[in-house]
Amino acid sequence: QFEFVCLRPDKLAWIAEFAENRDGVHVLKANARLENKLVFGNVEGTRVFYASVEGREFLDHQNLIGIAWEPVVFDHPEKAAKKLFQLRSSITMPKCLTPIVDDRYIDITTLPESEVQGRNWDNGGYLPAEMSFRRSEVEALSPFDVALTREVIGGFPRWYRHDVIVSQRFRQVLLKIKNTSVGFNPVHLV
Repeated sequence: QFEFVCLRPDKLAWIAEFAENRDGVHVLKANARLENKLVFGNVEGTRVFYASVEGREFLDHQNLIGIAWEPVVFDHPEKAAKKLFQLRSSITMPKCLTPIVDDRYIDITTLPESEVQGRNWDNGGYLPAEMSFRRSEVEALSPFDVALTREVIGGFPRWYRHDVIVSQRFRQVLLKIKNTSVGFNPVHLV
């Protein structure tokens, strides 16, 4: 069993819709989609994890180490049916050993930033992508339950985000409540 996994929100659990990227801040639409009953979910086309007030309070009561929240910015805050929070962390993972390629499967380290078309983990084409980290570097951060990758991933700059790495303890909390709005990708410690 893997000690850590990468949080992967389910594509079917759209808790809100993306409006725009304002200088690196994902702005969400305050529309009818917010009237759903989801406690956890993501936003179309992203792997960013969001929680409602109830979801945030539930996870905060689990005493998870490293958990942090960022309030969501809405395009029309006065019309938002509920508050949402983006899952963040006070802990940053060490450099990932898994290479990053763009949408054309070109190693991004060989391209000028202006020519990079998306950022994706590449472990030989295996999907979902599995990340690898040096065990000694991860153990130096421990204990923790939530951390963010150092690298940003996503399709084009408007979707860039840090992936969320969580402990088995965090994973078990979500599985215990039968939450189906997230999945998990293995993380290898080598």
